[in-house]
Amino acid sequence: MLLVFNTIILISCFNNWYTHIINIFFIKWIFIYNLVVNFAIIVSKLELIICTVLIIVTCYILIYSVNYLEVDVNIFNFISLLLLFTISMIISVAANNWITFFIGWETLGLISYFLINYWNTRIEANKSALKALLWNKIGDLFLLYAIINIWFIFKSYNFIIMNFSITYIKSNFILYSMTICILIAIFIKSVQFILNIWILDAQINYTI
Repeated sequence: MLLVFNTIILISCFNNWYTHIINIFFIKWIFIYNLVVNFAIIVSKLELIICTVLIIVTCYILIYSVNYLEVDVNIFNFISLLLLFTISMIISVAANNWITFFIGWETLGLISYFLINYWNTRIEANKSALKALLWNKIGDLFLLYAIINIWFIFKSYNFIIMNFSITYIKSNFILYSMTICILIAIFIKSVQFILNIWILDAQINYTI
């Protein structure tokens, strides 16, 4: 599911998918020379559809979790982590720039660690959580490489600006390499083929 959401965001950066956009500004948190980064989200038909699906799926997971963990004294900790995971995913989906996206992305990886290590008295859970965290950090390095190079090519991290300026950008090695790095990061995060070696260990720890 995360693969679908992140891939749509990636594709939408380079296509005219946004219509009737509303930018919701929260705070300006980076202002260095020409680099201005706001913590802001985009509200459009695309984001509304994705977030609606995400919230519906989360509700089903919550209903199942409440019944599955009804005798667990730490059930509220699990529900809190799950809600934080959902919020992080919404931030990634609705972000209007790569920095905000990266914050949501990193939070997803951190929350994943705590979810996998929910029963932290198990050695298997500890090992699986560390393994997942390590693989996520490998993906983060690829994404970070791409984000750094995005500034040199587009001089902006804003998705809307990138959407309109992509037609004026000449294809080059850096553009192709950062696109591949973004895809690799997405594949690792969403445990796709070949890069999914950590997910089997992680799934074991969701059973009592």
